[in-house]
Amino acid sequence: MRSKLQNIFGCDLRSLALFRMVLGLLLIADLAVRLPDIVSFYTDAGLLPRAAAMASALPAGRLSFYFLNGSTGYALVLFGISALAALALAAGLFTRAAAAVSWLMLMSLHNRNILVDNASSEFLRLLLFWSLFLPMGERFSVDRFLKPAPGGPQQRETSAATAALLVQVACVYFFTGLMKAEYEGWHTGASLVLGIADEQNSTPLAMMFLQHPALVAALGRGVLFLELAGPVLLFFPIKNLFFRAAALAGFLAMQAGIALTLNVGLFPAISMAAFLPFLPSEFWEALGGSSHAKEARRGPTWLARNFLAGICLVYVLVYNLQSVKALHFRVPKPLQIFGHAAGLTQEWGMFAQLRGNLNWFVAWGRLENGQEMDLWKNRPVSWEKPTLIAPTYRNEQWRKYLNTTTKYYPRQLRYFTADACRAWDAKHGEGEKLREAALYFLTRLRRPDGTYAPVKKLLLWKSPCSWDLGPRPGEMSEREKGGKLSALGEVKDGVRDGEWTFWYPDGGMKEHGYYQKGLQTGFWQSWYQDAAPQEERYYNEGKAQGRWNRWPPQGGRPASTCYDKGREVTCPG
Repeated sequence: MRSKLQNIFGCDLRSLALFRMVLGLLLIADLAVRLPDIVSFYTDAGLLPRAAAMASALPAGRLSFYFLNGSTGYALVLFGISALAALALAAGLFTRAAAAVSWLMLMSLHNRNILVDNASSEFLRLLLFWSLFLPMGERFSVDRFLKPAPGGPQQRETSAATAALLVQVACVYFFTGLMKAEYEGWHTGASLVLGIADEQNSTPLAMMFLQHPALVAALGRGVLFLELAGPVLLFFPIKNLFFRAAALAGFLAMQAGIALTLNVGLFPAISMAAFLPFLPSEFWEALGGSSHAKEARRGPTWLARNFLAGICLVYVLVYNLQSVKALHFRVPKPLQIFGHAAGLTQEWGMFAQLRGNLNWFVAWGRLENGQEMDLWKNRPVSWEKPTLIAPTYRNEQWRKYLNTTTKYYPRQLRYFTADACRAWDAKHGEGEKLREAALYFLTRLRRPDGTYAPVKKLLLWKSPCSWDLGPRPGEMSEREKGGKLSALGEVKDGVRDGEWTFWYPDGGMKEHGYYQKGLQTGFWQSWYQDAAPQEERYYNEGKAQGRWNRWPPQGGRPASTCYDKGREVTCPG
């Protein structure tokens, strides 16, 4: 029995060493991906100044070294420390200290801007957390080269920490599978078809597969089966070597497929690395390694580490139960604060609920010369759907920022326009400076028959690059008593005629729409002071027309009222 438990929940130290090296390289790769956006994501000049970040982070127990200073130079110093610690971890130099510093720096990075991190960020952070409790430097390390282990190298470790690492990896897939299983589309395979069709992450190869929906549906059913059955097979007590190898082959094939068909950043690489500790001693023996399974030595420090690892493992298992809707269970708030502080909070609902809608963003700007530009593509703006949506995002962090902020933190979009002005003007000279910036959300809803509704264009945020902005020829501005801009729009023959934008005194979006000869026309939007949507309205020659939607101040579903030439009528459908 003891031998079987060691085989199931133990790790070969050579597998842990390989895991350590890859983990260090992934940390460096993660920093490299984030570095071009260091100003936008991690400084006071960017999308989330420290004051805004700390307002939500600190009450939840999230701490960060990045909160101490908001300059670009300081952020670069912290990136440098993170890179050095990751290199030391990969090399196995001062391994335990390097792992601790890497974990602290990664926690600080994630806590600095929670708007840009996703499942791959969580997974990397959790793998690094569990490495703190493991003998990661016992094999293939500078530490062991400089100080060989007395009595020869150790081969295996079986402990609460090794069990925790392996179970954590299994939790990622098992609880993802449980969340997917709540939706009928995953049982039929239709959800994977929708997941590719929405183009948010799809590569050209994925779109080619979409031409064969029956095959994609079959793969979708296979994904659900693997995510539910694979974690069980990893720990199956009978013929564990065989079933574990089969599960690992399935998971690795799935991650390779994800890497080829979905733009999800480093997630496939992180996921593949997570399976390295599962490599059995037989793998190394096949490569000519020793077959002597000498267990790691134990002492008071080992016992303390594993006692703490065991407590954290129980916490992770309980925390993941929140994702099972049938249990109606929530972790108490004090324990949630502990989870945030330790970086153990997690939710694995990747691609669980998919609708197939086509959604994309456009970063709009008007230059001083009046030209309207796409700020991301550096060319005249176009409202047409791009050939493929996924490449319109600079990287996975930008995709996460735009979708998360739009849905949950719309008030933070005020910093988007300021950052867009800063970034544009830093690259362009006089005559090409930016005057106004805005973020638009465009969507085509997928109908039940698979066709798409016409494009709907929603303004998310718009503001001048300077609140001292004066009107151009053909424009008129309005100001508060203190002189701050409150409205800006187009005029003709002394009356409003064209696009108009109105702001609250604090600079928040208030109202946006169009006039024709002084009368409201077309689509209008309004917002509450907290930036939540208030109304969507339509006008024709100043009279209410079509379906109006009004959201309650506390959020929720909008109430609809329909009009025809200013008179209220019954809404169709």
